[in-house]
Amino acid sequence: MAGSLLLGSAAIQDASAQDTRQIFNLGTAGITGIFWPTGGHTCNLVNKSRKAQGHKLRCTVESTAGSVSNLRAIKTGDLDMGLAQSNLLFHAYNGSGPFESEGPNKDLRFIMSYTTNMIHLVTRKETGIKSVSDLKGKRFNSGNVGSGTESTSYMLLSYFGIDPKTDLALDSKLTSREQSSALCDGKIDAYLYPTAVPVATIEEAANTCDIHIVSLNGPELDKLLAERPYFEEATIPAGVYHGVDQDVSTFGYAAALVTTANLSDEIGYNLAKAVMNGFESLKQQAPAFKLMTREKSITFGKQAPYHPGAERYYREAGLIK
Repeated sequence: MAGSLLLGSAAIQDASAQDTRQIFNLGTAGITGIFWPTGGHTCNLVNKSRKAQGHKLRCTVESTAGSVSNLRAIKTGDLDMGLAQSNLLFHAYNGSGPFESEGPNKDLRFIMSYTTNMIHLVTRKETGIKSVSDLKGKRFNSGNVGSGTESTSYMLLSYFGIDPKTDLALDSKLTSREQSSALCDGKIDAYLYPTAVPVATIEEAANTCDIHIVSLNGPELDKLLAERPYFEEATIPAGVYHGVDQDVSTFGYAAALVTTANLSDEIGYNLAKAVMNGFESLKQQAPAFKLMTREKSITFGKQAPYHPGAERYYREAGLIK
């Protein structure tokens, strides 16, 4: 009888502990890109910090369609926070670009950014594609519907005077998981993928067929960078992918962690603290994080105000004044 009573008491305590735990979700993207593991590593740091930081938060990660989808789901409350390209955070906050019809979402808040996502325009050497202009008449994968990849693809094409509806032989909507095999199988001629360097799906293509990553330059790109200050020039180093023997000129943006002003200060504070305290551990999780610094992660890609909880921690830690 005593054992039964003790078991019942423990069960009640466990149930009570579960009742006081705050669960929040973090949207990422497809499971083969960098957003998915980034979200997972972030949640792991938060969940493992419960005892040390004295909170009862539990972070869960969700695979999604990507940046645009995440920003819309955050607005409707279907996601508590999500990863998004910093250029798309700018557009969502200001009601421009793909969010023009929806109007500005001034409730968006910035927590931090991770790595610089670099624009990869990947093709097979045999296609003869040497510039964005060469995509005319080709079969191009612009990214799955609702993704930041799709939005970035259309933006880049527009600067080079390419209409995806009339100038491409095919505007494919494959996911990041599908695009490399489709390229090497000859089903598409090129794809665009904004991601950290290196990434497994492009390594897969490089190890399967003879790929070429197109350098992005010229007056069209100069105009793009001048008009869109949330982008910066970047370089994909030679040798990072098999067969890519020269540096590739491109541009990039931050992968930002975004939420709204409605997220509790406790979540924003403890998440920021957990990630900053586990920063070196995070950098060891994947090659894509190795160039990160604490200072850059809390400033680069900040296209919306800080979340107040995160800002409080950054001030306490002396990371911002």
